[in-house]
Amino acid sequence: MTWSDDVLSTFESADELVLVLEREGRPTVEVPVWVVRVGGAVYLRSQDGTGSGWYRRAELQPEQNAELEGTRMPVRLVPAPAEQEQAVSDAYLAKYGGPGFPRILLLPDAVAATLRVEPR
Repeated sequence: MTWSDDVLSTFESADELVLVLEREGRPTVEVPVWVVRVGGAVYLRSQDGTGSGWYRRAELQPEQNAELEGTRMPVRLVPAPAEQEQAVSDAYLAKYGGPGFPRILLLPDAVAATLRVEPR
């Protein structure tokens, strides 16, 4: 399954995506994250690396939900291919790279926590 062009455009223009992370026996957690588009794929990163709580929750249960511009959608969060790391970093710089951009998103720990957001 792939994203429609309309949804990809919304990802591209949105300031952030809200992950709605659920795990059996635990409270639901909503996490706003910056999101980028590279070609026909959508990516996000944890600035706190693979040790962050939301990243670990997504690893344990990759089928989650997300809100984009007020619309909730089912998603699958999968590790991004290593060959996309630089393109994703470039997309973060292009979209958010103005004053105040948290360069931590370009450091190795954050790069290792890059996930591709897939529709399900």
